[in-house]
Amino acid sequence: MAADVVALAVARSRRHRLEAERVAALADAYWARLDAADLAGSWEAVVGGPTVAAVTAGQLRAATDAAGYVGAATAAQGAAADPAAVVPARTFAGLAADGRDLRSLLYLPVIGTKWRIGQGMTVADALGYGRRQLRLIAVSETQAAGRVADGMALALEPRVTEYVRQVNLPSCGRCILLAGRVYRRNAGFKRHPRCDCIHVPVIGTGRPGTQDPGELFRGMSADEQDAAFGAGEAAAIRAGADMGRVVNATRGMKAPGELPPGRRRPGKPTPARLLDEYGDDPGALRDALHRFGYF
Repeated sequence: MAADVVALAVARSRRHRLEAERVAALADAYWARLDAADLAGSWEAVVGGPTVAAVTAGQLRAATDAAGYVGAATAAQGAAADPAAVVPARTFAGLAADGRDLRSLLYLPVIGTKWRIGQGMTVADALGYGRRQLRLIAVSETQAAGRVADGMALALEPRVTEYVRQVNLPSCGRCILLAGRVYRRNAGFKRHPRCDCIHVPVIGTGRPGTQDPGELFRGMSADEQDAAFGAGEAAAIRAGADMGRVVNATRGMKAPGELPPGRRRPGKPTPARLLDEYGDDPGALRDALHRFGYF
């Protein structure tokens, strides 16, 4: 039974990853259409609209059937799903995870490219930087939409009490240290860019597929340990040092919807913010979603 739940979570994560890769490929293709002599103008006229549409569509696909996924995970643990509400997938599309306008977020690589050219970087190198930044944004926003949708479905299912963090190896030392950690069902765990850790829903007191950081470390080769933790840190752990003291698990990580420093929250709360505030009470979360127009 535990293996079935973990398999469902892994399959769901893979679907999000494949969708994000598809969106990133489209963003790459659109970025190639930029006119280096008129970056802002060609973005507005040619590139911006299709890019925003591609990411929005990817978010919608990633968020689709979150309730079905949670229902299947619930059934795999011997219970029938009975969600307090089902949130439409479109709720999670067309908006950045932190609440800012998606179009303005996707324009940031253009701003960064122009600035680097102004600082003396070659046009080709600056465009390469912008392409990589755009790709990273496209991937992270697509995956975030799917993860927040899944988190919302988890919080709206009263039978789900919490979830376990499952690591996809190969992984980094920060994630390995957090493997097997149990979270409240509404607590979005922090991630670094490209993190592919998985939520595994838990019903009752079970711990399906719970991982142990020490066992994961010992199951890796020395080269794999060095790649994940850094050569010095891995050597210290092999010598008996406490992994938690060696690794700063939260460095570079942030929770879904967490704002960059200095940014104010938008007037209307994002789904991620509502999930954080009301996720312990499915009825209150449902009412908040109604109140702010997400149904």
